[in-house]
Amino acid sequence: MGALHAHLFRSLVEFIGITTLVVTDLDSVNGPADGEGDDDAELVEGDDEDYEVVAGSTCTPETPDAVTSNQMLAQWLPGKNRIDELLAAGAAAKTVAADDFGLGAIRVTYPCTVSLELGGEQIERAGRTLEVAFAFDNLEWTQDVANRELRLRVRAPQDLEDLARRLHDKVHSSNYKKTDFALALLAKDPDAWIVPHYVAEGLKWLETTLGVAVEEDDQQEGDAA
Repeated sequence: MGALHAHLFRSLVEFIGITTLVVTDLDSVNGPADGEGDDDAELVEGDDEDYEVVAGSTCTPETPDAVTSNQMLAQWLPGKNRIDELLAAGAAAKTVAADDFGLGAIRVTYPCTVSLELGGEQIERAGRTLEVAFAFDNLEWTQDVANRELRLRVRAPQDLEDLARRLHDKVHSSNYKKTDFALALLAKDPDAWIVPHYVAEGLKWLETTLGVAVEEDDQQEGDAA
């Protein structure tokens, strides 16, 4: 079950009281046309099983008045529809605290705004999906011709803005295969790339909540042994 449908299990998760981490996409789409409120925007389920605003289409997260088609984010945590509000949401808005017995903690994590640097340029962007977010957090590495099989490399971008835009367009084109990306990444040296910031943030929360976080000093001692 895709993470964007996780809200359908809200009652079950809350009833069981199981500690839950939901890792999902930002799924930005163009907002309703002028004169239409967010409450008036009809939601339908498309062929790709993603919910989309009928009057909207896929767009970059920085698009003015963009909203999310991800109903996990809109209906559960953090319960916000606008992309700018989702990007501004802090940890508290993304989290349900555990009860007095330490049960029922819930956290959602999704792509956040990161700083991109390349060739002396610097801009801030958020990825719409895991693949774009991964590329943003590993920009220089993914643009290396040696890693072209990931299909995240943009040839001869005019500048960093152009690279970010074309990267988004490439990942969201009909011929981009996410499975091919995943398999190509599995074949790479895991020490050569970093986990996207938002995924690492969520996993850190899960470790801490479950009480299994390993202190850096303890990790070094274990590696030495």
